[in-house]
Amino acid sequence: MDLELDVSRAETDRDGVRDFVWPVARAEVVAVRDTTFKELVAAARRAGIGPGQDGEILAVLIGWFLNEAMVGYSAYALLRRLEAIGRRPIPVEGSRFLPAATQRKAPTWSPFLDIIRRGPDRSKRWDWVPVRMRQSLRSARMRSLSWENLRPLDLSQDIVSIQRLPLIVRHAELVEESVRYTNVGDWVLPIEGDHEVGGREGGQLLDDSLDAVRGGFAAGNESLPPFLEDFLRRWFESGMGMTRAYLDEMTRRPQSLPRRLWTGSGGRIWGRMLRHATRRVGGEVTGHDHAMGIGHLNYTVKMVTDFESCDTFVTFSEMQADSLRRTLRNDLLLLPKAPNIIALPENDHASERPGRSAQSTRAGRTRPLRTVMYPSSFYRGEKVGYAVQMPDIVALDWEARLFAHLSSWGYEVLHKPHPGSVSLPPAESVEAVGGRLITDRFENVSHLADAFIFIDPQSTPFVLIMKSDKPVVFVDFGLYEWMPEAFELLERRCRVVKGLFDEKNRAQVDWDALRSAIEDAKDLSDHSFYDSYLMVSQE
Repeated sequence: MDLELDVSRAETDRDGVRDFVWPVARAEVVAVRDTTFKELVAAARRAGIGPGQDGEILAVLIGWFLNEAMVGYSAYALLRRLEAIGRRPIPVEGSRFLPAATQRKAPTWSPFLDIIRRGPDRSKRWDWVPVRMRQSLRSARMRSLSWENLRPLDLSQDIVSIQRLPLIVRHAELVEESVRYTNVGDWVLPIEGDHEVGGREGGQLLDDSLDAVRGGFAAGNESLPPFLEDFLRRWFESGMGMTRAYLDEMTRRPQSLPRRLWTGSGGRIWGRMLRHATRRVGGEVTGHDHAMGIGHLNYTVKMVTDFESCDTFVTFSEMQADSLRRTLRNDLLLLPKAPNIIALPENDHASERPGRSAQSTRAGRTRPLRTVMYPSSFYRGEKVGYAVQMPDIVALDWEARLFAHLSSWGYEVLHKPHPGSVSLPPAESVEAVGGRLITDRFENVSHLADAFIFIDPQSTPFVLIMKSDKPVVFVDFGLYEWMPEAFELLERRCRVVKGLFDEKNRAQVDWDALRSAIEDAKDLSDHSFYDSYLMVSQE
């Protein structure tokens, strides 16, 4: 019997996905992630993380290598366990690992390695203009047409930013030094020749890295199959070889690199390479938080993305900064010295500001709740993110049952999936279980709902929902570990219902508790959580 993995083709009814089965527990994937990452950090440290050492090159690539291992595990474990019960998975179009694993072959390509092969996006239209002149013109265009912004960059003094994010712009307004905006392609120079195979990229670090993956697979109750080991070996050699070549090329002329670099997240490959190149030549790197920040969560993703290659990390508020300092994991940091985590000076006392709503109830509210919106379903296909969200079929099964219950309670149900989803369930399938599919931007349709139910506290709709005065229910499936003080504030704003994954890995909730929570949520309007953790990230 086939198991359709594409939500646009999977069959559902009011009891969920028909013939539901999902033999891989989320806890197993989390165990793969945590074990592999910890062992990769240890391997990089043993190899040495100084300039040009093997451990430094792995530090650049560690997040992407870890992700390939996690996706490979998830696909292989799903395939092997389904085969054991006589089921055959039908992969989502564009999948790499599952089709290859079905034939016990290594995937033939990696989108990430293709990005490195191509190099950073650069417009060749203005290549005839000297790079320093291009940078001055770009900075002037982004800020204002003045001599200060038109003069050549002084790489020993000027702060060079490769992104123009809201937090960076606000930070630039608060410092007296000149901040100049440039493109990362101005600094990451092309490499010539074949740097992908053999040579110095094998050896002990490769063996130790593969051992780390084997340990991760064992933590997830699987063994690393030879075809996936072969893929990861080739990925490692290619990625390490090309990354080393880029860094060597950038640092061949140290006088051409900034000494004071600002970036956004360290989760972008070109910015991450430039971070390392800047530090190689004695420069300092300041990273900046993005999206909504994670100060309300005890979450190790910052050790992978942001902290390993920067000297100072700037976040939105002192509440965020304090949480990041307290949850920093030195055992997961590649560099011996942790970054200095600070808040923007203007936000040093943001946590002391009173909430916008002193009251904790919506006094006198009588409007009945008729329409409930469920936002931010994100169908990822075979992708597995660091947060390890619900697999598509598990999410679809939960949503079908959720919408069926909500409609049976008399609510109109609006389903707002994430626009970046690889595929969507058909509108008629959503309607068959009591919902209505909406594909417009959340900001344009949120007014249609009287109340909201969400499960992901790391999304733009979450921020906008918390800002509103409408009733909110948070179903906590344990996808994140919350900071206790943040969770306490969250409970002042919305009703929290505990969810869980049962022995069949289906998402479950006490339906009676959920029904009561929707009505009880009308009585909550304290905005302390938003004011403390989110408001400063949106100003």
